[in-house]
Amino acid sequence: MPPHLLTRRARKKYPSFDELIVDVGLPADEVAELVRVGDLITQDVPMLDLQGKRVAGKAMDDRACVACVTACLDTLRGMSHQWDVYATATVQEETGLFGAATAAYQIQPDIAIALDVTFAPQPGVDSDEAKAMGEGPTIGIGPNFHPKLLEKIRETARTYEIKLQDEIIPGASGRDAWAIQVAREGIPTAL
Repeated sequence: MPPHLLTRRARKKYPSFDELIVDVGLPADEVAELVRVGDLITQDVPMLDLQGKRVAGKAMDDRACVACVTACLDTLRGMSHQWDVYATATVQEETGLFGAATAAYQIQPDIAIALDVTFAPQPGVDSDEAKAMGEGPTIGIGPNFHPKLLEKIRETARTYEIKLQDEIIPGASGRDAWAIQVAREGIPTAL
């Protein structure tokens, strides 16, 4: 999440970028030769099987969302509909929502549904912010989200007997939905 969108309480939990240290496991002279301040890094973290049918790994939030969008597009391909449907996988959500802003500005959708993940119960997550795993997806509730679009999503969920969990987001969500909702003249958006 972009640091300027974190609550004051959350900011205390995370170091600033000047306090960030990455141990690359090399002697200092090799690091000085190979690494410069500002170099991009990607952690090499293998996917791990957890208990039950769960896994953990790097960028699982984005990968899960792309898998969901791919499944939706596959379903839509077999349906008769009159809409143009666009799907984008954007960049730089954590550093300013730049990819979503660019995509929304270019595509100019009539409505948008942004996908992201939220926190399950775990150490370091307040119980009122955590959502139960296996109890259905969350739906963002707040000024960033269009009430008629939320109503239609709820109606569809009831039709298909899909449980939804409310995620109360009283201000800017810090997610791509925020950049989409305020693009151009504004776009009715859900998260």
